[in-house]
Amino acid sequence: LVRQPGQAFDDLLLSGLFPDGFRAIYANRDYGRSDPNVCRALHSSHPFEWTWTDYDEEDGPRAVEIMRIFAEFRMPRGFIVPVHGAGGYEAGVAMAGANVDLMVEAKPALHLMALYAFERVRQLVAATPAGKPPLTNREREVLAWSAQGKSAWEIGEILCVANARSTSMPRAPCASSAR
Repeated sequence: LVRQPGQAFDDLLLSGLFPDGFRAIYANRDYGRSDPNVCRALHSSHPFEWTWTDYDEEDGPRAVEIMRIFAEFRMPRGFIVPVHGAGGYEAGVAMAGANVDLMVEAKPALHLMALYAFERVRQLVAATPAGKPPLTNREREVLAWSAQGKSAWEIGEILCVANARSTSMPRAPCASSAR
């Protein structure tokens, strides 16, 4: 996901499995802001492979430092699928390791699987208590009546009347036994 000023690497990471110690180094040294693969993903609409030797001093000393860290943690090669939405770049799905050697025929399938996996992880993260889905219109209406001191019975009566008027349905199914 696109990082905003002051946002930490871990705040953006929806899911990840890294070698021991890598994540802490990457986050603590703020490599996400200078990672040449992240920069490339931001400007690319197509998946791409990378190796730690793709970048040299012309790309800057920080780029070389970052790519050496990848290699030291046994991730000298990788494949990144940029994820774009209506507003442009949203995220990237990255895979890296010592033996990332993709056949040309496998890349379209991996591209599709990465996009599906990203969307599924995003849905799962949004379903957690921290990312509760928004209330429906009916739930907001019930809360508004409750805030005005109405009882559950009164709210039920109000909503049935409102529903009957808005849909032109007969009142009989919503009529109470007190009438």
